[in-house]
Amino acid sequence: MRDMEGRHRGAAAHHKDGRGSILAAATRLFSEKGFEGASMRLVAKAAKMTPAALYHHFANKDALYDAVVSEMLASTVEPLRLLTRADKPASDRLHDVLLLIAQLVETFPDGVRLIRRELTASQADPARQSSRLTDAMAAPLEEFFLLIEELAPGEDPVLVVGAIGSLLLGAYELRPILGSLPTRDTTAPTPEQTASLVHTLFMRGFGLDTANTPITAPGTNSHDG
Repeated sequence: MRDMEGRHRGAAAHHKDGRGSILAAATRLFSEKGFEGASMRLVAKAAKMTPAALYHHFANKDALYDAVVSEMLASTVEPLRLLTRADKPASDRLHDVLLLIAQLVETFPDGVRLIRRELTASQADPARQSSRLTDAMAAPLEEFFLLIEELAPGEDPVLVVGAIGSLLLGAYELRPILGSLPTRDTTAPTPEQTASLVHTLFMRGFGLDTANTPITAPGTNSHDG
C-alpha cells in the first residue's frame, strides 16, 4: 500500500515538473517568436520531451497559450489585488505594488518579454484584435489605476502607470549597458532598491514627499524613512 502511494506521489510530482518545464519553455518561445512562430514541435524540443508527451499535457497550441497566460496571471492578479486593497496608507500600498512588479521583472523576464511583444504588436497594427494576454491584463491594471487615482487625483492614471512601468523596466533593461561602464559603480540594484527609488520619484514628483535628502543615499532605503 505504501509503495503504491509512493508511486502515485512520484507520478504526480513528475507530472507537475513536466508541466512546469513545458510552461517555462512555451513562455520563452512565445516571447521570442510570437504565437504563430512558436510551434508545438519547438516547445516539445525546448522542454526536452517528445511531441507526443507534450500533447499528453496540452491538446493544442491554444490550450498551451491559455495555460501560459493563466500561470502568469496567477502570480500577479491576486497578489496585486491584495496589495492594492490592504489596510495600509496608499503610499505604502504603492511601494508594495512596485516591489511586487520589480520582483516579477527580475525573476520572470520571459513573461515580461511576452507582455511587451503582445503590446508592441497591438501598437503596430491597430486593427489587430487584442490577445488573450492583453485582455487578461485589464483586471490587474485597473487595480493599479485605482491606486494611482487615490494618490494623485486629477492625473491621468494610464499615463502615470505607463511612466512608472517605464522606470521599472528601464532599471533592468539598461543594466547590461550600465554594467559595462568603467568609471562608475554599477552594482545591480535589488528589487527592493529599485522599488524604493521609483516610489520616491513618484512621491516627490507629485509633491507628496517634500524631503530633500538624496534619493539613493548609500546604505539607506527611501521607503524606510
